[in-house]
Amino acid sequence: MRDVIIGNTPPLTFRDPTFLVISCAATVAVFFSYRWLDRYQNTIQVFDAIGLGAFTATSANLAIMHQLDSPLIVTAIAVITGIGGSVVRDMIVKEIPYVFRQEVYAVNVIIGASVFYYSQGYLPGFLQLYLCFIVTTVLRLCCIKYKWHFPVLGMDLKKVVSGDRKSA
Repeated sequence: MRDVIIGNTPPLTFRDPTFLVISCAATVAVFFSYRWLDRYQNTIQVFDAIGLGAFTATSANLAIMHQLDSPLIVTAIAVITGIGGSVVRDMIVKEIPYVFRQEVYAVNVIIGASVFYYSQGYLPGFLQLYLCFIVTTVLRLCCIKYKWHFPVLGMDLKKVVSGDRKSA
């Protein structure tokens, strides 16, 4: 989706099938080991935070490489890429996506992409890429560890997630 939005066509996945092969292999591995992996939710969340940092940094960098030099566009591309996959994943399994509940998932991406955009004039080479990755990942890990969430006003989140949508 990101590649189409920024005009990087055909998307990288179709030009270099390595990413598609890796994704398919990971999907098959998770399919057959889901019951075993489900016991390691904390580990999965750590890798999710690392993935969020990586997607945020690479997407912000890709936007700049395609001369989309605007804080709004860089941030929007990073948000679409960073949270897009998790939204689709949650919708496929018929769950309300994290980002639409109380998670501060998107805020981590916005902060990370902003750090990338505003630090690029001050840091040499690719240091802004690494800084964006570190800031986004550490923020997400802090949200997980300290249970930082947005409040959900007027709703019992447990009822909403379980399907009983009556307000509190």
